[in-house]
Amino acid sequence: MSLARKNVPQILIYHTHGASEAYADSKAGKEEDSVVGTGNLLSEELKNQYGYQVIHDKTKYDLINGKID
Repeated sequence: MSLARKNVPQILIYHTHGASEAYADSKAGKEEDSVVGTGNLLSEELKNQYGYQVIHDKTKYDLINGKID
């Protein structure tokens, strides 16, 4: 059995700047246009194409008391 087939999490994706990082053409407030959206795509690719068990943590670690730190 390959490592990609175990039923335990194998890959963790998280974003240190999930609340503040965006791309030049990102639309404000649209997660799919942000670095978190890229994490969504990567997570799905790793799961669906390669069979990995992935945790995608979308916590906004750079958001402190409602403001960008």
